[in-house]
Amino acid sequence: MFCVGCSPRDDIKLNDIQVEFTDFAETDSLLFVSLSEEIIEEPSEMKLWYNFLIINDFNKSGDNFISFYSLEKNEIIETRMNKGMGPGEMLSCSINILGDDLWLYDMSKSNIVCFPLLEISNDRLKPLQYQLSKYYYDIAMLNDTIMVGSNDLTINKKISFVNIKNGDIRYSGEYSYVNPNIPMSSFIDACNSYIEVNPKTKDILLAYRYTDVIEIYDSEGNLKNSVHGPDCFEIKFQPGSYGMRKTKETRKAFVNAYVTEKHIYLLYSGCTREEKNWSDGNEIFVYSWSGVPEKRYILNQPVYSFAVDECSGYIYSYSLESSELIKAVM
Repeated sequence: MFCVGCSPRDDIKLNDIQVEFTDFAETDSLLFVSLSEEIIEEPSEMKLWYNFLIINDFNKSGDNFISFYSLEKNEIIETRMNKGMGPGEMLSCSINILGDDLWLYDMSKSNIVCFPLLEISNDRLKPLQYQLSKYYYDIAMLNDTIMVGSNDLTINKKISFVNIKNGDIRYSGEYSYVNPNIPMSSFIDACNSYIEVNPKTKDILLAYRYTDVIEIYDSEGNLKNSVHGPDCFEIKFQPGSYGMRKTKETRKAFVNAYVTEKHIYLLYSGCTREEKNWSDGNEIFVYSWSGVPEKRYILNQPVYSFAVDECSGYIYSYSLESSELIKAVM
């Protein structure tokens, strides 16, 4: 049986500048407490916009994906984006904020929707929609014309720069080495990553899901920094007919990401599939945009999504135990 990562030599080498580390400069604990007693659906993502938490949930109930939670009023004041196949509806959803615009990516329909956050209460508003020609695991907006996407399974490049208005695509991010016996769709799936953009410098982050590696690129797609740690484990999987097949040795690294102008925040699992918190994180790692590992937060409960307000010093999240919003002082 061919098992990638089980042999002594590397089957996948992400880049040539990667630096390993085994600890952070500082370690602290985060004590989450209740923010609201309102029971809500589990979020897949959270974003902060002024005094609002924008919550994107998994929508298992089949109603709306997006909720606008007022931190001032301590309640949900608006919901948006119905689940469905119809116009103005979505089958799946991930969110990005660029200035005062909310960008929504529907992987299932392969399109992007944009609407102004200043008009969230306007029921007559028709958001802008753009159709994409390919599928991506994750996307972020570089500006109002260029989207960056990760993990296009049809090409062996890490980042796609997509002009959403005319459809032009250019690629960046080379793999240093990939075993030629591995099908392309398998190794790209195994190299699955979250992608985020620095709101000021426009540097681009890739945070890998199955190895504790991050890569930082400039806005043109040139690799600037990469670090591997603190557990320094490699990607382990078996090639499947379409994508990767997880094994008992496959470990989950980062399960969610949040960035600010100053820092990178990554929710970390480190678990194998047979461990309880495989899909969730018990730690948040903090890096500078130069790739310096600055701080490790140990959480008092596992979470899946979070948002960071550096100005107020709070991290917001959702309790998987009580199904309510929670917060912690940084």
